[in-house]
Amino acid sequence: GLSMRFRWFFFLFPLLLHAEAPEFYVWQRKYTSEVESGIIEANKSGCPKFYFIAGELENHGRCVAITPMYPKWLKGKVTPVSRVHIKHLSTPAKRLAQQILKLYTPWQKCRSLQIDLDAPESKIPYYTALMKELRKLLPDTELSATVLPCHLRHKREFLQLAKVCDFYVLQIHGLEKRQDKWSIMDKNTAINAISRAVNYKQKFKIAAPLYSHNIDGITVKPDLKLVSLICRFAKQNDIGVIFFRLGIPGD
Repeated sequence: GLSMRFRWFFFLFPLLLHAEAPEFYVWQRKYTSEVESGIIEANKSGCPKFYFIAGELENHGRCVAITPMYPKWLKGKVTPVSRVHIKHLSTPAKRLAQQILKLYTPWQKCRSLQIDLDAPESKIPYYTALMKELRKLLPDTELSATVLPCHLRHKREFLQLAKVCDFYVLQIHGLEKRQDKWSIMDKNTAINAISRAVNYKQKFKIAAPLYSHNIDGITVKPDLKLVSLICRFAKQNDIGVIFFRLGIPGD
């Protein structure tokens, strides 16, 4: 069977932290003492921003709101992330934006919002329309959107999306199987996508993996040398890196 296991890679920071002050996704739905300890450690390491899962519009239609529980000393360092599953792409963009706004309302003091939507390539114009609707509703809020490497192959449509955002996040990781071999980050896909992003000259950050999967007893890990290389390149080119995700004991 397939199970996901997250590792805490602080012991690998000398290798990984070629990135300038890397940021972290906080994907735990409950704010426990273990989560807080992980945040304290990352904060000590100079993490300037934490991206908290703040709500989810799930595939079966359920809307899951997550109450902000982060400590007051994190003020100014938190961006909430609303996850939207692809089933909701049949909803008119204006109505979907209103639904997202409801999830965001408890987090509005953050004055920033990120949309996590693995849109099919054919739906990039819809994604753009959604971000435009959110911009109307939240004119003074920093807006960002996660994108996939395949999105960048559609230059005209993609640039329309990128220009609506204050920045976008290029997600270069994801479990996939090619020629009977599992991987978390394909080298060619990652490098080609980053090259395109640089050439497009729109502000972006890179979401890089710090987790492993266990598949039938075999641990699938990211290539840490490749992660390190990407972090070094990002630092040299003033590109932010967000690690997915903040790990805690027992994850």
